[in-house]
Amino acid sequence: MDSTALSAIVMTFVIAGGGYAINDLLDFESDRLVKPRRPLARGLPPRIALIMALILWAFGLGIALFTSQLLLIFCLIWLVCLLSYSLWLKGAGIVGHIIIAVIGGSGLLLGGLLGDDVNATYIPFAITAIFHFTREAIKSIADYEGDRVASIGTSAVRFGLAKARDFAILSGILLIVLSLVPAILGSFGLAYLVIVIFGVYPFVGLALLDLRQAATTDQLYHSANRGALLLKIAMPVGLAAFVVGGY
Repeated sequence: MDSTALSAIVMTFVIAGGGYAINDLLDFESDRLVKPRRPLARGLPPRIALIMALILWAFGLGIALFTSQLLLIFCLIWLVCLLSYSLWLKGAGIVGHIIIAVIGGSGLLLGGLLGDDVNATYIPFAITAIFHFTREAIKSIADYEGDRVASIGTSAVRFGLAKARDFAILSGILLIVLSLVPAILGSFGLAYLVIVIFGVYPFVGLALLDLRQAATTDQLYHSANRGALLLKIAMPVGLAAFVVGGY
């Protein structure tokens, strides 16, 4: 691994970490209701989250500034998108989900650009973006009560829990179908298909089935929380499928 690729990995982690810190800071009121075990909700001073975000973002920006113009461009775009999401777009319903989906998938585009083969990353980018979109839709259900009280207009708050559930399930089905495309086109090998079928589909399928079978509001909240966790577990497995399947 060359120094530029290593710098890109570190930059991605620290910029994302700063984004999580800012998001926790701005979600404080909502988290007190639905996620009381979060650090700020348990009493960590909010200024700590702000300082941590600023340090991480400054570190990421410094890495990009002294590495390459391409990393700097991606870094600035991510910073603008993360700030816009946290300050204004999280309450913009589906638009907020799209912003997070694009940010989540664009790291693959950066890798393709650094490797001079960006065309090979378009489909993985689309799959990863849909994955993040599905998880954000599920999380909007899990966070419904807190977001509603805090007047954050997520898709669940805007359209209701029933429609948000249907939307999340449709998005998950699209994810399953789209993830077959690389194998059908032959751009990824058999290893990719095996890892996806046995390492990703069980988590995604269980998350969607849980949502579909929830009969009460409390069950739906529980299913959404578990579904978000299941997709978080599936995320590194899916990335491993891209890596292994590409050889």
